[in-house]
Amino acid sequence: MRLTTRQKILARDDRTVFLLFGHDASDREVYSLLSVAIDRLEGCLAAMDRDGFEPGQWGEILFHGVGQPTAYQLKALRQQFDLVAN
Repeated sequence: MRLTTRQKILARDDRTVFLLFGHDASDREVYSLLSVAIDRLEGCLAAMDRDGFEPGQWGEILFHGVGQPTAYQLKALRQQFDLVAN
């Protein structure tokens, strides 16, 4: 995904929030809620496609855990951050 210059200017102070799922170095299932500044979004999206992605290098980790978030946690996160399931 590439942002146009106009989109970057309009969204320069905005942040995007992702609910990420993956595995840690010990191969445990993990999840995190990552807030990324728009000016770092393109690099973050490209880094997600590579092995060794470290969410904390790209933004602020708002919430994290081992395993899967509970249904209650997911509902609260979706409501608080207007997350859209894909």
